[in-house]
Amino acid sequence: MPRWPSLAKSLEQRLMEKVARQANDCWQWTGNHHQYGYGLLKIDGKQIRAHRISWELKNGAIPAGLHILHRCDTPSCVNPDHLFLGTQADNIADKLAKGRQARGERLHSSKLKVVQVIEIKRLLAAGAKNRTLARQFDVTPTAIRAIAAGRAWKHIPSKEVANERS
Repeated sequence: MPRWPSLAKSLEQRLMEKVARQANDCWQWTGNHHQYGYGLLKIDGKQIRAHRISWELKNGAIPAGLHILHRCDTPSCVNPDHLFLGTQADNIADKLAKGRQARGERLHSSKLKVVQVIEIKRLLAAGAKNRTLARQFDVTPTAIRAIAAGRAWKHIPSKEVANERS
């Protein structure tokens, strides 16, 4: 028997000791977590993301330039059947397709709420000036111009502004 039994355990055993199987088939990581929710397992003094270890145990090495993506959208899931290879572009496309891209109020840097943007669009349609609206809503004239041009808050369609006027 080794002096430190945990060192004699296989990597798979160490991984599975920190897994709680969920009803949705996710394997929830119960050990240490990365700031964005990914499980972490220490190997040779380095913190490695647990879902990457799980993938490699089942499928082999991760090819250079590829990432391990989650079908289940649960960062702490380490079920290899919920994981797939992809590029960063694939990851972004997956996020957009599933509506997980932060925008509008969900952006940490957003100063405006949806109701304010609807009001800004209504006032713009009525002829209000960008600088006036910028002062009124405590944003920059550039922010107002971006809303007016449809570069910002484009997920708030004009029909909502029309509905608000009715």
